[in-house]
Amino acid sequence: MKKEQFIKNLRYSLRKLKKDEREKYIAYYEEIISDMIENGVSEEEAVAHQGGTKEVAEEILRENAVKREFKIGWIGSLLIILTLLSGTLSGYLMYQEYRIKSEFAEIHTEIANETVSITGGSDGPTSVFLAGKITFWVRPDILIVITVMMVIITISYFILDYSRRSRESG
Repeated sequence: MKKEQFIKNLRYSLRKLKKDEREKYIAYYEEIISDMIENGVSEEEAVAHQGGTKEVAEEILRENAVKREFKIGWIGSLLIILTLLSGTLSGYLMYQEYRIKSEFAEIHTEIANETVSITGGSDGPTSVFLAGKITFWVRPDILIVITVMMVIITISYFILDYSRRSRESG
């Protein structure tokens, strides 16, 4: 392996380090390999003497005890926000539906198909007519299903993201 390829692979393997730390190690290995080449060792032998980039990087990372940072990312943030919004909205609509149904139950009416009609008042042609059922623009039970699906998608996203990060860190 050539020096440039070794350094490129090492830089990639050390990407979890801060940039200044990573560059310090890169400069160190560049200098060691250059010194060996100046002393008459071939470039391939000098690189081979350092060992594989994976082993070198593992040793450096072990010495520095790199902490795994858990970053949510924009997709995770969006999933959390959508889940919270749909959960809040479905909870609110369920509460309103319960409140309305219980108020109608107190006056002994049925919410499903109630019709109220007042025609002909004492002062002449007065009429009040209310027909139909009280509905919401979104059915609360459908919104609950959407909320549960959002929770499942969000949890699945974070589990897959965590397992991907674990595989990358070795």
